[in-house]
This record gives sequence, C-alpha cells and structure tokens, in this order.
Amino acid sequence: MSKGGKLLFVYDTMQSGYSNNIALQDCELKGRGTTVKEFTMWHADGVVRLTQGGAKPIHGEVYSLPGGKLEALDKMEGVGQKGVTRIEEQVTCAADDGSARDVTAFVFVCTEESVQGDEWVQLKSGRVQEGVLPDDGLAGGEDDDDDDDGDDDEDLAGEFRDSHHPPCEMTGVAGIMEMMAAAKNGADGGEPMAKRQKQE
Repeated sequence: MSKGGKLLFVYDTMQSGYSNNIALQDCELKGRGTTVKEFTMWHADGVVRLTQGGAKPIHGEVYSLPGGKLEALDKMEGVGQKGVTRIEEQVTCAADDGSARDVTAFVFVCTEESVQGDEWVQLKSGRVQEGVLPDDGLAGGEDDDDDDDGDDDEDLAGEFRDSHHPPCEMTGVAGIMEMMAAAKNGADGGEPMAKRQKQE
C-alpha cells in the first residue's frame, strides 16, 4: 500500500472535501486512516493540532506523496515554528476495496506547551467530522458519530474556520497553490519563496 511514495496521514482541512485538500491534488489518496496510538486533538481560531498521548485514536486519510512534496508541506504546516514537528506513526489504512493494513505514515503534531493558552480547546471526538465546517465541509455531510463517549459531534459545528495554517498569510485556492509552488521550487533547489519576497 505504501508503494509510490512517502505516506502522510492528514486529519484536518487537508482531508477530501475541505478547502486545503487543494494542496494534495497531485497526491494519491490511499484510504481512510486511524492512528494506532492515541493522541489529543486541539483547535483554536480554526487551527487544528495534535499532541501525542491522551484521548483516543485520530481519524483521517492516508495519502501517498510524490517526490519533494513532503518538504513543501513542512513549510505549509510551519514545521519548526510554534512547536510544530513531523513524526512517523503507525496508521491503520482502509482502502476502497475493503482491505486494511497498518502502514507507517508521517503525521504533523505539536508540543503540549504550544497548546497551553486559554484559546486552545480539546476536541473529544478524535476527528474532524463531516458537517463540522458549515461553510467549508463536505456537501450533504451527515453526523455518523460512532463514539461511545456520549459526545455529539454536531456540538462541534462552528468551531472551525476555513484554514488551519497560520504560518501562511495567503488564503484561498490561489494563495495555497502559489505557496505550494514556491515551496516546491525551494525544495527542488530553486530560489526559496522567502528570498524572492525579500528581493521584491
């Protein structure tokens, strides 16, 4: 299942049907994913982050990335800033054909210290649920809350915004595409975006 490139597990608005999935348009969706280990999901002002340990497994999607893509996404996610880093974890990936297996995938996480402010709220569901993003979610998404913790995922509606990438000042599809192209040029040995902006 990992043939074709490095694997990335996404759990936020880079999932299918959300605005930032545009950043993965040249990547191959391998299937739905669930982390083997437990994490804690947080949000603040539209930013979604994970910290290691805690609540429950996290649900999302697994993508196979082409060469140079992972480094470009590092810049998009702000790796090295505000406690954000990238780790490798075991993820159970369920393909469309019904098969499932554990794979090793990269996951973006942050330090516990970086989510200690009063603005950070823990999301107990362990997933960004369909229909959670009223202005940005999957069309016709239904609440399929299968958790046994008594939480209703519909209560999370309205807690998110369009973007979860504060290091990027550009917004919208055009901004994301411009940023990804610039980051990739830097990863491939071209002139980095920051240098070009300074020259301008």
